[in-house]
Amino acid sequence: MTAEVIAWPDAAFRVASEDWHLSGQTAVAGGGIFSRASYVETENRVWRVTADLMHLTEDHWRTVRAILDEARGRSRILSVPVQGDDPQAGFRTPSTFGGGVTFEDGAGFAAETLAGVTVAVDAPAGATHLQLSVMPSLVAISAMFSLPGDRLYRVAARRPAELVINPPLRVAARAGDPVEFAAPRARMRIDNDAPSLRRVPGLLTAPRQIPLVEAF
Repeated sequence: MTAEVIAWPDAAFRVASEDWHLSGQTAVAGGGIFSRASYVETENRVWRVTADLMHLTEDHWRTVRAILDEARGRSRILSVPVQGDDPQAGFRTPSTFGGGVTFEDGAGFAAETLAGVTVAVDAPAGATHLQLSVMPSLVAISAMFSLPGDRLYRVAARRPAELVINPPLRVAARAGDPVEFAAPRARMRIDNDAPSLRRVPGLLTAPRQIPLVEAF
């Protein structure tokens, strides 16, 4: 039986800085005084982030405590928000009218977003190129998005008809799958069975920070 994924509410999640990163280990062979080391590329990167819980309200602290109880250490999977609900997230440039004419307030004729974007062409697990239902030129480099199952990706480069992404697709993507730029979520788990507990304002106890790692 598959355990239920625990949804971490947006309001109870904070990251102190731009902390979402891919972490892996590079295999090294040889090396020494008389020989050079050989570095072997192995795709073993996983998403990591440290949740900063320093500035939550007391109600949100209670929510965090409940999440930690339900997480049962590292055994349960969490659906974690990556950023706030922003309809312009991932969008490269504002839309303009008449070859660049904008209104006095700076707004364009139409406010395009990346809402409603879908996968355009099937892509197998392990693929690093993805075709979407919008032109790649509209998507910002480093934009983060999630695919069904809370699989998180970041745009590495734009090609004429496709995006280069990291990490490689965890599971196959199908044409028509929704692509979430505005409020992506990541499939994570707690990376420490026993986070240290410290006293926080309001006489509640909770970790000041919680390391999270991608779950598969």
